[in-house]
Amino acid sequence: MENNLLGQLNLDQVVFWEPEEGRVFEGECYALDTETEKVDKKQPQIIPRMVIAAVYDGKKAYFLTPRIIAAFLRIHADLIVIMHNAAFDLAVIHQEITLRDAEDFDVYTLVEPGKVRDTQILHRLYDLAIKGSGEWKGSSLEKSCREHLEIEVEKDIKDESGQSVRENFGLWLDRPADLPAVYLEYLLGDIVVTYQLFQKFKLLYKQLGVDIIQARPFGFIDKARLCEAWRLYGPLTHHIQLKSAIVLSAVTRNGIRFDTSRLAAFRQELLKEQQDISEKLLAYGYRPGKGSIESLQRILLQVESNNDNIRFTRKPTGRISTKAEHLEPYKVSVPFIDLYVRFQKTKYLLGTFLDKMQKGVLHPEFDILKSTGRTSAFGDISSQNLPRDERVRDKCAPFPGHVFVRADYSSIEMVTLGQATLSQFGGKSAMADAINSGADLHRFTASRLTGKPEAEITDEERRKAKAVNFGFPGGMGARRFREHAKATYGIDMTEAEAEESKKIWFDTFPEMRRFLEENSSPGEGIARLLGINCDDYSHATGKYMSPGPDKIGMLGGMAKKVFSDPAPRTGTGRLYTEAERNYFWSRLDTIADRLSKKHCDSVRHRVPSPDIAAAISDLACQKDVLTLSGRLRANATFCALRNTIFQGLAADGAKLAMWKLMRAGFRIANYIHDEFLIEIPEQSDYTESVETIKRLMIEGMREVVPDVRIDVKVK
Repeated sequence: MENNLLGQLNLDQVVFWEPEEGRVFEGECYALDTETEKVDKKQPQIIPRMVIAAVYDGKKAYFLTPRIIAAFLRIHADLIVIMHNAAFDLAVIHQEITLRDAEDFDVYTLVEPGKVRDTQILHRLYDLAIKGSGEWKGSSLEKSCREHLEIEVEKDIKDESGQSVRENFGLWLDRPADLPAVYLEYLLGDIVVTYQLFQKFKLLYKQLGVDIIQARPFGFIDKARLCEAWRLYGPLTHHIQLKSAIVLSAVTRNGIRFDTSRLAAFRQELLKEQQDISEKLLAYGYRPGKGSIESLQRILLQVESNNDNIRFTRKPTGRISTKAEHLEPYKVSVPFIDLYVRFQKTKYLLGTFLDKMQKGVLHPEFDILKSTGRTSAFGDISSQNLPRDERVRDKCAPFPGHVFVRADYSSIEMVTLGQATLSQFGGKSAMADAINSGADLHRFTASRLTGKPEAEITDEERRKAKAVNFGFPGGMGARRFREHAKATYGIDMTEAEAEESKKIWFDTFPEMRRFLEENSSPGEGIARLLGINCDDYSHATGKYMSPGPDKIGMLGGMAKKVFSDPAPRTGTGRLYTEAERNYFWSRLDTIADRLSKKHCDSVRHRVPSPDIAAAISDLACQKDVLTLSGRLRANATFCALRNTIFQGLAADGAKLAMWKLMRAGFRIANYIHDEFLIEIPEQSDYTESVETIKRLMIEGMREVVPDVRIDVKVK
């Protein structure tokens, strides 16, 4: 750490605080940082022991020992305490207080009234609001200081013996007073920049609030509502994200246990199934494994040539995509594809899940904030992506002396969509009315789709309605919806059936027309995105186009045809000239770096496809979106705008619920968007526990969804 970061803070003047000194800070806030034993990244369930902490209020600093840190926090409990990665520091402090059992102080009581600020979370939320992405990897203290304070924080400091200061505080465990000066300076540097970061974020967030009110992003209501949301949930939902970070860190430490004996038997069953499928595939001339790519392409090309109604999805190179979701629609009519897809699924189950589960206990880690506001899991296992196959899920086993309670919200994203349309988009919602009446929304929709009474709806019809209810709110067109319905629900539908379903859905829930309406034509958006104008088009193609707003939209529409169709034609049937096609492709070259690698390859090779056209349309429709809870996401595509509104609100409600569950003493083993896996003691009153879990989940969600009925199902 560069010494000049300490400013006027002289190490000789910083002392160890003792409770007899009483209150020493009188301002609004202070920064705190702990230093611990080296973190064991291979064992995330272990909280390292605290060696020393420091606090700083912009003027004075003090060192704190594990023995007295609880007393300091209690005396200054009315002030805001600032940390970078607060979930870690709070866990460390909580552990010390628990181990010493020296003072009746619960450090997490500071979180409930919003007395803890996390500059790492503030950094991520600000990036999401400005850039459209708030990635965890870019939010370290060093990167935050570089981006917002324009200073370099040196973390690779060595002591006199050449050891890393950052990793060797543990050498002075239980004797912090003996720490060398270089270690103390390192710690002081961290709290100084953490304090400065918070002051910087106060200014940035104040200006951001003004910008939101002026820009009126998608979902914005008015200034009063924004101010109220920030008061309740923290600026940009900071308080919600902090609570989720604390709980999900605990979920990581709790871990998920698996029944290894039952897993071993299931693994052998899958291996036998895989071997049987391999032998059947061999009869088609396909042997899975190394060198099988070319034979698979030959077989698929032969299938295509033998079936006029089959046209497989292509990669930009022209080769057939062998992803399961692209081949799955053909497995019923093509036995080889059925076998191939089944083989890939068994391979995926074995390699991605079962082999890992054999360890017995896994500790998933969580990213608290993806772009929509949802979470994701990584680490030992991606526990939020466990297969829906109950043969896998039922291998989860509670720790000895406990039983599982699985609790999930019913159609919660339909509930939050209803709340959003009530509060943000017009004040009326047929969807909210149906939910509040106690209707099963999917059965209700199925009745409208089929014209049958709800009592006569079959499971297949309800599943189709479920695909409709979850597919159309995100802005899917007929083609995307058909793929979604097939891949997720196993529903086959023609494009005409998809269009008819969408029409009936709009008639059933007319508020969705406003929710999904475009504020400008897609063609105009594409033209603006690519810098297309009449003069350039006329010069490049030799076809004169008179300037005019309507002509800009027309040119954008022509560009979309070129990117979608190998032989694009005008409305009168004229094929586009080579000069016209080259003009539009050359304009697309200018923004190719904003596309995915797959789409970049297609642009480079001039390979049109509906996927390319859809990607360009998405980019052209990018806008900022504000959730009802007050979180801003920048540069969201048309579909992402809509998904963020209801997915983000559902995620926020679930995060508030998980905080209530943890504070009530429940041990959460896993969290999957709208579902909690909770362990309770075998000897507990199951009825009481279940009712408490349901009540807390509803109360948490109710904080952000006050007007629509919330239901929780518990097993």
